[in-house]
Amino acid sequence: MKIIITEEQFKQLINEDATSGLIVYHGTNHKIDKFVDDFIGGDQAIDANGPGIYFSDTEIDSEHFGPIMYTVRLNSNKFLTDKTKKGITPSKAAQLIKLRKDWQMNAQDWNENPNIGLNMFLRETFNAEENAKEILLAIWIGYYRYNPLEFARNCVKLGIDGINVTNHWGGGGSSEHYVVYNPAIIEVLNIKNGD
Repeated sequence: MKIIITEEQFKQLINEDATSGLIVYHGTNHKIDKFVDDFIGGDQAIDANGPGIYFSDTEIDSEHFGPIMYTVRLNSNKFLTDKTKKGITPSKAAQLIKLRKDWQMNAQDWNENPNIGLNMFLRETFNAEENAKEILLAIWIGYYRYNPLEFARNCVKLGIDGINVTNHWGGGGSSEHYVVYNPAIIEVLNIKNGD
């Protein structure tokens, strides 16, 4: 008797994760030789969910951003989300803030003593915000607003490769957006020129 299995089943048999990574799309008007973080926070960046490189789980959603369509695999599971606070703790948030050289100056907006100010900011942020994405955005606005690239790179230093955000459309539809801080996790699979 001959047994026939698919390539995916074969990979699973040899303990290779056939479903590793996440397939997403990036629409743009510009040819991209390699995804890098240099343009994060640049003049043409749209940072509705904070600084980063934006991807969507649907091509239709990504087409709004340009006719050149990149299909990529995100090789990471180190994403925070807008669904839970999981992955971000007050301690990790404090580490992210303290990676800024002038964090004390911003903390003094909360209290003259920067350490007390930082604790006040963290307490209020963790009480007010419902999820990890909102906590990260509060840190970005409060401490990194004019240094988005430094924010993204410091998140990567702490093991945060990006955030996952559900984008709700009118009419009840939605898509998942992935705001990537770490370009090293982006593997280009296909490029369509939309001509």
